[in-house]
Amino acid sequence: MVAKLLCEFGEWHEKEYRIVKVGLMVVTNDDELAMWFRRMRQDYRDNRVTRVYTDRQIDAVEYAIFGALFKGDFDRVRQLVRLALTNNPSLTNTLRYTSWRWRVESYRLYKQFADNPLETIRQLKSHYNNYAVRLGDGPLVQYYQRRYDALWQQYR
Repeated sequence: MVAKLLCEFGEWHEKEYRIVKVGLMVVTNDDELAMWFRRMRQDYRDNRVTRVYTDRQIDAVEYAIFGALFKGDFDRVRQLVRLALTNNPSLTNTLRYTSWRWRVESYRLYKQFADNPLETIRQLKSHYNNYAVRLGDGPLVQYYQRRYDALWQQYR
C-alpha cells in the first residue's frame, strides 16, 4: 500500500523519504526493491534541498537493515547494503561529510555481521566510540550505541 501510494507521486521530497524508510522495512521482493532504488537514484540531484545534506539511498535503508539484523536475515542485510552503496550517484559527495562517512563505514561492517555477529558488534561500538571522542557524545552516537547494545544482548 505504501509503495503504491509513493509510486503515484511524480516527485519525492523530504516527507516522502521519511515514509520510504518505513516502507523499505517490508519490501522483500527483489524487483520491487530495485524499483525503489531506481526511483531514489532519479532524485539524487535534490539531496541538497533538505535542511541538511542527505544521501537518500543510505538513509532510506537504515531501518530495514536494523530490522533484518534483529531477525537474523543476513542475506537481506547484504542486499540492502549493496543496493544503498552500489550505483549510488551521491556517494562521492556523501563521503565529504563526516557523519555520512561514519554511516557508510557502518554499512560496510553490517555486511560481515553473519560471519561473526559479536565481533562485528564490537567493531561497530568501537567505531561509534571513536566518533564520540572526535565529535562529542551526542544523540546520534547514543542512538546507535543503544541499537548495538540490543543486538549484543540478542546474539551473545
